[in-house]
Amino acid sequence: MTRRFCLMLLSRAAAAQIMKPRIGYIVDRENNLRAIEGVAGAFTVSSPLQRGVLSAAFSGRSLVIKTGKELRIDTRCFDALEGPAVVVFDSKGEAAEIFFPSAQVLWTWHNGEFLAARALDVVADVYVRDGELLVRGVPVRLPRRVMHVAHLGEGWLAAYAEDCVYAVRGEQVFELPEGGAE
Repeated sequence: MTRRFCLMLLSRAAAAQIMKPRIGYIVDRENNLRAIEGVAGAFTVSSPLQRGVLSAAFSGRSLVIKTGKELRIDTRCFDALEGPAVVVFDSKGEAAEIFFPSAQVLWTWHNGEFLAARALDVVADVYVRDGELLVRGVPVRLPRRVMHVAHLGEGWLAAYAEDCVYAVRGEQVFELPEGGAE
């Protein structure tokens, strides 16, 4: 009996150590930040982690969240311009540029602070042109027209169509399930 109890206790302890891999984060249609977990083809979407999010990007190392007039990069908060933001990460996964399309302002990280400049767009390896997702200039075929794109996680993109979100990595394309429990 004692041996059986010990085995049961060990198996429960081992099961508690297994966690779903976290792929990254998306912003749903109701402006909720949600985590994407699982493996390719079997993703799950968490319940809302934060409400009122206009845009978010995750490099696998650094999480950038834009709300009303605030920009949060990991644990640092900055007063920011209104509207969503487009984030460009450097090779280390740190936020290098933040573009505010509605204000046409580009923030560039330099010596521990952001420098602001007027800009019409941001130069990035990933962008949307006429509803088509382009990665390093190569079109990625998706079933629906894309409105905008963000970094979902390390190596993953979130391509936002009008009525769904796709997780894209290389030639892999997966439609993400609707949000989890509220």
